[in-house]
Amino acid sequence: MVGTDGWCVHFDRDRRLCTVYETRPDFCRVTPATFDRMYGVDEAHFDSFCTACCRDHITDVYGTSSNEMQRFNKAIKALRREATRDSSY
Repeated sequence: MVGTDGWCVHFDRDRRLCTVYETRPDFCRVTPATFDRMYGVDEAHFDSFCTACCRDHITDVYGTSSNEMQRFNKAIKALRREATRDSSY
């Protein structure tokens, strides 16, 4: 499923969208159950594992100081703040 350019053959790079999202294969579904079954990543480590995978991929494609990495880090910080705020209720 990986094309000669290193990207999934179903990924539209111009629109940055999966063209088969609704019918994508199970291994493309980022869920705790899928990652436990396929990679042995338990739910307690799911978020940190996925975050590290995304950082690795962004680094490989765009670099560590890219706009993409900055947006990703900002989004992760916002999600963590939201989770902390929600857990305090």
